[in-house]
Amino acid sequence: IEEAQKIASSIDGTVLKFMVNSSPEGKLYGSITNMDIAEKLLKVKKIEIDRKKIDLDEHIKEVGNYDVIVKLYKDTRAALKVEVESKDVIKEEAASSGLEEAGLQEAAAESAEDIAQETINNTAQDTTMAQEENQVDKI
Repeated sequence: IEEAQKIASSIDGTVLKFMVNSSPEGKLYGSITNMDIAEKLLKVKKIEIDRKKIDLDEHIKEVGNYDVIVKLYKDTRAALKVEVESKDVIKEEAASSGLEEAGLQEAAAESAEDIAQETINNTAQDTTMAQEENQVDKI
């Protein structure tokens, strides 16, 4: 009982994130099972839980957030949060922010080119004025 309570206190409130492939509507290609959750707990918390103790009414088949109860002993339970996110949505967000970033980089490059051209023009103007002054001094 004591060991179950220690485990419960260490995993209670844990958030497990799953990155999955899904349709644009958020339907998973496959599902997340209590076995997947047990494996993720082992990976994240280094705590092995029998998959049968993970109370999952049915497999998770959609993107979203889920509350999952782990029954460790008769009255000893822990609550987990399972967050299921689509890899495709994240790729789309990255692509759109990548486009914005590319646009900003292009604008910065254009601005740098404008400044360089202005510097060249000013230098050429200064050189012309200096040459004219030299010619005036010679006369």
